Amino acid sequence: MKVGDVRFSRRLRPLVLVSLASLATSALLAGCPDLSSLLPLPPGDADAPEVAMGDERVVEPEPPDAEAGVAPDTGCPFTFCDDFDRDGSAQTGWSGSIVNGGRLDLVSDASVSPPQSLLASLTQNQPLYLRKALPTAATSVTIEFDIDITRLSDAGEVDLAQLRWTTLPAPCTGLGLYLVRGSDRNVVLQETYTDCGGLRDNLLEVPAGWHRFRLELDVGAPQAARVFLDGVRVTDIALRVAFPTSESELRVGVPAVSGAGVPLQVRFDNVIANVR
Repeated sequence: MKVGDVRFSRRLRPLVLVSLASLATSALLAGCPDLSSLLPLPPGDADAPEVAMGDERVVEPEPPDAEAGVAPDTGCPFTFCDDFDRDGSAQTGWSGSIVNGGRLDLVSDASVSPPQSLLASLTQNQPLYLRKALPTAATSVTIEFDIDITRLSDAGEVDLAQLRWTTLPAPCTGLGLYLVRGSDRNVVLQETYTDCGGLRDNLLEVPAGWHRFRLELDVGAPQAARVFLDGVRVTDIALRVAFPTSESELRVGVPAVSGAGVPLQVRFDNVIANVR
């Protein structure tokens, strides 16, 4: 297990809280990041049904089936988990999806935790993503996932993941933190303050191949966020606007795209969201 990995499987059992000293010496968890900031929490409340907006085509998540594998959050010690190691639909366990731009598939040709990962295959410049509504955060939100952007095209701007806030402080009409691969091929953590500060990019170095991305966001004061890549803390962000107590939404795939050469592909594995 490489540094920074957090793994789980369909047979995941609830974590047993132990001291930090025993974590440091446990052969089983050697090389894993410090999980003291991600104490187990029960899954959030059931999400409201997806509502279509404009001409976007909405796909409802399929209900769990006795022969369709295990639901993503079964045995999850965090607010939400999905390692995509199941039969059936990629949408199972998520709040919904937008598939205007291509396909979202569970595939077995490449993954970080075998046997499967999520493959988002974009064939036209339209949104393509899974969405998960997260419960109200009073203290913090942490999101983590493995991502491989090797098969992105050279041109265009591609959003890979978005953490979007629901309760907006005036005068904001949009508030969120987005992982973006720009038309210059640089990957950034983009602060999005619509009508209350604009955009600000925080440069990240994300080479080809699988990498573990982690974002920690503080709710309220202090106004801060932290980004980790492969277990290494790579940047601290002093936010322009405080993120208030609110529900939020996680989107993974290609939530937004502009002028990208298609087809292109992006892969995800081992998605975690934890709300406190």
